[in-house]
Amino acid sequence: MLWSTLSLESGYCGFRSIQRFIQGKVFGLVRSLHRMARLSFIGLLFLSPTSQSAGIGDFGGEPVRACYSYYTNVFLTEFYNHLLNQYFYAVPCFNDEAIITSGAAGPGWYKTGWEFGVWSWSSAGVFCRFYGSVWPGPNSHFFTSDPQECNALQLLPKGPPSQPRWNLETASAFAAIDLDAAGTGCKFSAGKKLVRRFYNNGPANGRDSNHRFVADDEVNLRNEMLRKGWVDEGVRFCVSGVYFNAVKRP
Repeated sequence: MLWSTLSLESGYCGFRSIQRFIQGKVFGLVRSLHRMARLSFIGLLFLSPTSQSAGIGDFGGEPVRACYSYYTNVFLTEFYNHLLNQYFYAVPCFNDEAIITSGAAGPGWYKTGWEFGVWSWSSAGVFCRFYGSVWPGPNSHFFTSDPQECNALQLLPKGPPSQPRWNLETASAFAAIDLDAAGTGCKFSAGKKLVRRFYNNGPANGRDSNHRFVADDEVNLRNEMLRKGWVDEGVRFCVSGVYFNAVKRP
């Protein structure tokens, strides 16, 4: 009986030792895998192109349609209103697209399919965005990366409330790349596209002023805007890419 008890106890102790050994190995492996996964995740944050600290001229890969601090290069999406004959440009870090698609911005808006790769933030090439008002107007937006244009509109004398005026909505709507010193090319030319600005000459046509951005190398689109009576104001800035058919791009 004593031998049996000792045998059982010895067997039980041996079983517990084996169990603890196996558990230690398994838990140790799990902890190691957990540490590796955590380090891999941290590594991805630092190694992923979307998380690098981008400099001017380095867009960190394909633009995205999300607003996070490590996504420096985002899509600027073009909308058109066929009732107003106006264009508008939305970026992910503003709620504009949701407002437009919900109908809160009024009827007639739709995506043209044109998208530009721009910066969500930068120290250069930053765009001011102005808006007038539904009444007395102008019922339109104006975008510019030219500091002189941005300052001049802000310094215009403010008349009575019934007088149309431009109101600064934001001094950092998005950012693109500036032109070179000659004003005819991109400051960082590799992989960049020149963008021209077209003006609808609104007041002369009984409409509110509006502009459209068109890639310099899209000759057919440029000619189409000229046929519609829009004025070519020349190249104004550069972007990382232009994608016509947004439906085909995830």
